[in-house]
Amino acid sequence: MKFYTIDLLKQTERVESDSRNLEVVCRRMILSQDGDKLFLERPWVDIGAHDHYGEYARIVYVANPPLKITRWFGRRAVERDTLFYIDLCKILRWSTSEIRLLDIEVDFTVSRSGIIKLLDIDELVESYRDGRITLEDFSQTLIHLEELVNSFFEDLQGTLKRLMNPFWEMMVGFE
Repeated sequence: MKFYTIDLLKQTERVESDSRNLEVVCRRMILSQDGDKLFLERPWVDIGAHDHYGEYARIVYVANPPLKITRWFGRRAVERDTLFYIDLCKILRWSTSEIRLLDIEVDFTVSRSGIIKLLDIDELVESYRDGRITLEDFSQTLIHLEELVNSFFEDLQGTLKRLMNPFWEMMVGFE
């Protein structure tokens, strides 16, 4: 099982924003067709769809490294600010060819303290069965994944409430 922890504050090559406390949670790595962009997305974000009703949407990608973490904050792709640049190959000691061939499911988190954690969950169960990780590590990972799922539904519920409130207020006026 691959598990990496990266301290962004030490590894950042260039910071274009002071938003270091931004939390970014991504769920999947997807390599673009032309092979030069590595997208990491939240579970409910479709690549290329940046309209999130004004919500902050986080898209992270690699374009011929370094890794670029960008905050999207509007309906158009131009409305964004770049938070961090880091060289993923340098940190993880991967070659550029490995990055280009990368097509794995991951849990990708940039915590408020600036820590990135990468976890290749495809190998999780297999690693436990082979004895490469302990039952405690396995259970902790499952707990973490459960938290990710729960946070997704909490975010979704909050978004639905925010979208429905104006309609409920309008309906009350007709009673």
